[in-house]
Amino acid sequence: MLDAQNRMMKSGVGMPLQALLAMACVCGLNANAATNILDIQKDKFERVITGNDPNSDAPESVKFMSINPAINAWYLVSVKWRGQKEPEIFHIENPRPKNLFVDVDPAFGEGLILTGQGPEAKRCSLWATKTNAPIRAAKSMKRYYEPICDGALFVRNPSIGRESTKEVVTDFLRRHVWGGEQITSIVKDTIFKDKFLITGDLKASDGTVAGNSGAIPEYQNGPGTAQIQPNLPNKFLIPDYLGIDLGEANALTLEAGSWYPAKRNAGVYVSIIEPMIIKSEILNSFPQVVHKLDATEEKAIAYLVAFDLSKHELGFALGTKHPSLEWSERADDRVRSALPGPDGFAVADPLVVTGGINPIDATKVIATFTGGFKRSHGAFKWGELASINRGSHYGFIENGVVFSRLVPGLATVIIFNDGRVDMRTWRNDDNALLKDIRHARQNGVAIIDWDEQLKAPVPGRFVGSWHLGNWSGSQDSAQRALRAGACLQENQGRQYLIYGYFSGATANSMARVFQSYGCRYALHLDMNALEHTYLALYSSTGKDFGIQYLITGMNVLDREVNGAIIPRFVGTPDNRDFFFVMKK
Repeated sequence: MLDAQNRMMKSGVGMPLQALLAMACVCGLNANAATNILDIQKDKFERVITGNDPNSDAPESVKFMSINPAINAWYLVSVKWRGQKEPEIFHIENPRPKNLFVDVDPAFGEGLILTGQGPEAKRCSLWATKTNAPIRAAKSMKRYYEPICDGALFVRNPSIGRESTKEVVTDFLRRHVWGGEQITSIVKDTIFKDKFLITGDLKASDGTVAGNSGAIPEYQNGPGTAQIQPNLPNKFLIPDYLGIDLGEANALTLEAGSWYPAKRNAGVYVSIIEPMIIKSEILNSFPQVVHKLDATEEKAIAYLVAFDLSKHELGFALGTKHPSLEWSERADDRVRSALPGPDGFAVADPLVVTGGINPIDATKVIATFTGGFKRSHGAFKWGELASINRGSHYGFIENGVVFSRLVPGLATVIIFNDGRVDMRTWRNDDNALLKDIRHARQNGVAIIDWDEQLKAPVPGRFVGSWHLGNWSGSQDSAQRALRAGACLQENQGRQYLIYGYFSGATANSMARVFQSYGCRYALHLDMNALEHTYLALYSSTGKDFGIQYLITGMNVLDREVNGAIIPRFVGTPDNRDFFFVMKK
């Protein structure tokens, strides 16, 4: 925060640092005191400019807020026009937070001061008069990111996120029909049971199949291969439904557990595995925590995609609707309060959630994948986590702004302001990290956790419990379903983010697969449909923009316009939260 405020001093505003510190509001984190999302932003910085001409069309006052100065990405500008009871509020995004700094100056009362892009501060006129205010014009546009200040900044505008008909119907049943949750469970257990299951026969490389020529040799830099049973005569699989181009390897069977480079995306790798060939020492480990896999689960193929984090950085964005901020239907009445949500509020106002990526970052994106559970499933109904922290609703942060507090005991993806990626089970002590966190997403409990005593990764303690782990599934605890998860792996001094698509799995088989690949930490993402387990790679050559889906059929929510595919998240706003991978 001090660094950010010192940068503000360089903008020419001329206010003493002591005065800046006095104006910075540190708000408490008591949910009972929070009435809106701004109440829980403890490091927000505000400055107010008062107008001098009572007869003009100029504002009566303007309040500028940097919501998290250390992250320096989002600002609110509240303009109070003369004769108007309530101010107009504008949510502004800075797409270059590392080198562009934004402030206001009483000596320039009609807009923002931008520093960092040249030797001198730049003045950006936005609200000189109500009649002709560029910031009002930007807010009236239909684009969810409208450029201002010659494209240096964007006004974030509300949008309607794309969603499938199935999602619309399911949400309607859950929210408006008595017993709607039971109806959706029955549908999942009958019509959609094992709908996405992919199995295959293991083959030998004996001349009847093409072999393993595309795999990465062990000695090269790449993700660590899976630990499988030694001396297997049959360890090759046909990658049915794989939509990612692996070059020459595409026409071949792939060696289970090995990694193959994506042809069009450097630093991206693909692997395929069946749990039944995992090393027996892994399959038999921690029997008190992980259940034995059934015959179907053993043969359910999993596809994995690894991203080299030395070449890529990770981002996160909320969807227009999900995860929402109200109470989860799973939270028991005994942990609820009279407030609209567990953090004291149920809407993000005055912030605008766009469900997309700003146009500057969008040019660097090479992959997107869906995030975690909706708020309706994002809390605990049973066990110790259900009875504490208001039901332990899953928390999330975007661009340094806390939308829902991070809760101890939950599996958490963390993206720090310097680009580092971490996964951990959140503890109270970790609140000291909040000032350095750009994005975070919690989603249940760990599938693979780090054991401090063993100094090694182990299956999460709730992997084998449908109720305590909140793994979702059917009414009768049948957990096998299409699922997605993510893990962090370290190999040869490099860190890899691994996304896993499990065609028919419980938390038990997910744990075994992530164990076999040597993951340090792993968590669940979403489940039950291709649009909820979506991963797409993007590549551009000249004017051509190529889209490859991990599994064919994942394009269910991508839109076609004049013969061109417009991908969700990158090209159109979405109702669901998501992660995006960018080139460094």
